[in-house]
Amino acid sequence: MAGRARGLPAPVLVEPASFRFEGAGAKSVVLDGRKLVRIAFREVGRPTMIRGKPETGGVPARGTVWIDPDDGAVARTELRVDDLPGTAGLAAQLETRFQPEAAFGLWVPVLMKDRWQWVAHSYVFEARATYSNF
Repeated sequence: MAGRARGLPAPVLVEPASFRFEGAGAKSVVLDGRKLVRIAFREVGRPTMIRGKPETGGVPARGTVWIDPDDGAVARTELRVDDLPGTAGLAAQLETRFQPEAAFGLWVPVLMKDRWQWVAHSYVFEARATYSNF
């Protein structure tokens, strides 16, 4: 994702009107002891938020966002893409967990997990990064 490579959230780098999402449902849940709203989404418009070669129109994503209904803070995100163009079946799952950081007065990422799977070649790559001491 372009935003991740530059250290900025992807929505900052693309025109919001250039992509559309379709809600796949919202549900109240308890996660890590917090009451949250889980919202599933699926990207339906082109060009997509994740860009590839111009002729592909991008890579449609789907995922889930867990939001604190009291203050709108994002507690967790999960993004999935399947069959990335030109890769013969490479898929990715990216998860980020956030928690409040009093020093900043906002939620910060504390865990990122990536899983890349290339089924055609029985290849799986997993990565995990934790963040602390802000």
